[in-house]
Amino acid sequence: MASTQKMHDLYILLPVHNRYSITQHFIRHLQRQTFQDYHLVLLDDGSTDGTATMVKAAIPNLTIIRGTGDWWWAGALHQGYLWLKKQKFDYNPVILIMNDDTEFDADFLQNGLSQIKNKSNTLLMAECHQKGNIGKGTKINWQQFKFRPVQNNETPDCFCTSALFLQWQTFEKIGSFYPRLLPHYISDYEFTYRAKRKGFQLLTNPNVIIRWDNENTGHHHLNNFIAPTFQQSLQKFFSQKSAHNPVTFSIFIWLACPWHLKLWNWSIVWTKAFVKIFYLLWRTTVSKPTSLIVH
Repeated sequence: MASTQKMHDLYILLPVHNRYSITQHFIRHLQRQTFQDYHLVLLDDGSTDGTATMVKAAIPNLTIIRGTGDWWWAGALHQGYLWLKKQKFDYNPVILIMNDDTEFDADFLQNGLSQIKNKSNTLLMAECHQKGNIGKGTKINWQQFKFRPVQNNETPDCFCTSALFLQWQTFEKIGSFYPRLLPHYISDYEFTYRAKRKGFQLLTNPNVIIRWDNENTGHHHLNNFIAPTFQQSLQKFFSQKSAHNPVTFSIFIWLACPWHLKLWNWSIVWTKAFVKIFYLLWRTTVSKPTSLIVH
């Protein structure tokens, strides 16, 4: 692990795991930044493809924290949070949480810093430009347990953490992520929704922009879970990479949902899950092509 010799205005937390070319593309964007007084904290969760070596050769101000492959997103960020606490800052640097599958212009860091520098108790999410859409945060309908993008001048309920700026003192007040309860999906929504419930402001700014393709982060479409056997399909459906895993949503409801709606929302989640499971059963048995059936 590299040691920090000087204090920096910006600390970037970057979780990575065996995505050498994707991470390399991200690092090239960092190298082109007009603002260079940052320290990169590479949260390498057991990569075996040389990712850490590549980053070390490219970024001078670097700390590498290594895992064994079981951290997932929230676990990696929790390790970053613990490392930041050990620094015992006598000032208030800005922290930036980022996905390595994002793209951004050369003035991205400078623009983000200028917007968050004097805003305490604030979370600033970069606008996410994705396939023609602009993400500015998410609204939660607890009565129907539905998530939708914010519209017009609505106030977001939660953010993704693909590019999230916040001051270190704000991070400390919110607390860390919950890696054992929500290792991957919805961990960012829980973290930012918790921040809002504690009174922190959730903002975006049109000058702070990333381009992002979240299809790199896991299994989003139900057909991705179809496997040769129903058991294998279930394993994929209930995996940490699954964006449909009902256990994940149930834990999110337990942590974040108003008490009087918890049972109602759990029933919604599991009703939808059983419908999806029956679909997977049908696809792996009834509708399976004859040539794939083993007698």
